[in-house]
Amino acid sequence: MLDGIEVLKQVTPQYPDYKFLILTQNLKEDVINKAYHYGARGLLHKTCTAQELKTTIDNITKLGYANFTETLRIIRSFTQSLNQSPSKAELNNKEFRFLELVCHYKEYTYS
Repeated sequence: MLDGIEVLKQVTPQYPDYKFLILTQNLKEDVINKAYHYGARGLLHKTCTAQELKTTIDNITKLGYANFTETLRIIRSFTQSLNQSPSKAELNNKEFRFLELVCHYKEYTYS
């Protein structure tokens, strides 16, 4: 039996344009970091409400990720945990602006 992370490892390379949402009972930071690292666009606890699920799916569809700010924080945290120096993990203003534009709801790649 594969867990969600193992499924992402195998499926994401085959379907790079798909947007994956993970429903899990384990929202520990290391699991969240791995999920985003292997291609998840969002995570929710399995006990989430229907409204939380709808909002998350809408955000992934419109923005590319469930929560851009949280996703960026997680990516930074994961990068730092890989023993990279903080200067490499931090984004400069141009990089951050690029991510804001790419993940903006009016960016039509995700239409």
